[in-house]
Amino acid sequence: MFNKIQAILFDVKFQTHIDGDKITFYKDFPEDSITLKMQGNEYSIFEVHRESVRELVSTTSKDIALFFTIATLDNFFFNTNDTIKAREIRSLVKLDQINEAIELIKQEVDTAFSLGNIEHEKLSLIQQNNIYSLYFNGKIILDHLSPQRAYVTLFNYLKKVDRAAKLYYRVIQSVKIENITLYDFIDFYLKK
Repeated sequence: MFNKIQAILFDVKFQTHIDGDKITFYKDFPEDSITLKMQGNEYSIFEVHRESVRELVSTTSKDIALFFTIATLDNFFFNTNDTIKAREIRSLVKLDQINEAIELIKQEVDTAFSLGNIEHEKLSLIQQNNIYSLYFNGKIILDHLSPQRAYVTLFNYLKKVDRAAKLYYRVIQSVKIENITLYDFIDFYLKK
């Protein structure tokens, strides 16, 4: 399992510590890590921040555990943010040049999105008064966003969706999962 993870996440840098039935993945400090625990036919994925441990997934399927471990590790260790473009978007929105900001976002991402309407299988940015909310698949991701923060957040999440989609197709070449769709994978990836 460990070798498959490394092969699929060839462009993600992390360190590992293997201790019996447990693999801990971390970047600089083990107290901020992802742990995959394997006991018998039970696989559990945990996110660890110092003394706080949160179980993300528990399954009896090795393939599902692999699938979600890869999504979790990628989201935890791979930075999709583009601070230069985010600053440009923030500046355009601050100048009330929303259409220019939207065009810049469209140039930078492959993923379709919706403005003003909640749409299935898309990120949707909804404005009520001057407060924005971001949705994916009709479920709220973030709310109470200022205009500047809303468009930068949309951009950053679109970059994450692009990355998750590419990762999904990379994973299904090695792991056969029939009941996890691209949008299930993206949904999990964004919640992580």
